[in-house]
Amino acid sequence: MEQITIPKPADLEGRIVQFENENLEIPGISSPHSREAFILQLIDSIRDIEFCGVLSRKDYAESFSDPHARNFNPLKGARYFHSNDELDEAVWLIFITIWFGKAKPGSWNLIRAFYSGINTNYIWTWENVTNHLDEFHSWLDGEMNNIKAHGKFGNHRKYETLKNFGRSVETYLEWVGSHYSHQLQLLHAIEEVGDTPSDLFDYLYETIGSVFRFGRMARFDFLCMLGKLNLYPIEPGSPYFKGATGPLKGAKDLFGANISNSRLEELTIELGRFLGYPFAMQIMEDAICNWQKSPNLYKRFTG
Repeated sequence: MEQITIPKPADLEGRIVQFENENLEIPGISSPHSREAFILQLIDSIRDIEFCGVLSRKDYAESFSDPHARNFNPLKGARYFHSNDELDEAVWLIFITIWFGKAKPGSWNLIRAFYSGINTNYIWTWENVTNHLDEFHSWLDGEMNNIKAHGKFGNHRKYETLKNFGRSVETYLEWVGSHYSHQLQLLHAIEEVGDTPSDLFDYLYETIGSVFRFGRMARFDFLCMLGKLNLYPIEPGSPYFKGATGPLKGAKDLFGANISNSRLEELTIELGRFLGYPFAMQIMEDAICNWQKSPNLYKRFTG
């Protein structure tokens, strides 16, 4: 992903003023305090995108992909696998990362506990799961309490339970296809809708809805991460408000409560495109969601 220069608040405010002058006023940020809070949330979201951009432009040692290693990091591990032509393992590692989420404190501990294959000789790589699916399910059922003891789900997955993970994996395998190849899946998607990044994203977003317990936010975050880390040539063309709660409420607070959901999405797209950053739709979705939690006083939200 191309490098992003993090904007100064005054520069970003200038762009928003220009957007309002050329398009329409944004009523939700008419006061100085609400405008400042929104701009600072945008900057946080831009910074989060650039964090992944930095990851995408670096090469990492094998140890980052090893759940037994002290410096295990699934995002850096995915980059390691991708740089070594192991796309399946890279995407699989991102899937389990999004499914479990990053907890605080403890960070990647729950992901590490699963991926390392506690009390078995396997690391649960893509190859091992697809070749030993029955054994995987037996192991998961037997070690569930042991895995849970090692960590917690991330904030966005805090209502999830490991009891659902086995079925999620099975439906994920079905989504990828009987060939169990992410590369072939991607090629099939390109055959279906072409190679425009937003069209590809949309196709994959709709089809991955078949994966059990992988809802709107997980689908959006998963596919965005594949794009940001340069694993798939995809980028969202909209914020995907259908099924959203916080982002949709934020859009209503920003643009007006009496505007239809489809028009709110259009306005969000227009503003995001005008600001002109890579992954602008995730920037907008994230910033709007966080801003509506505290619209008149900036607060840093993570997770």
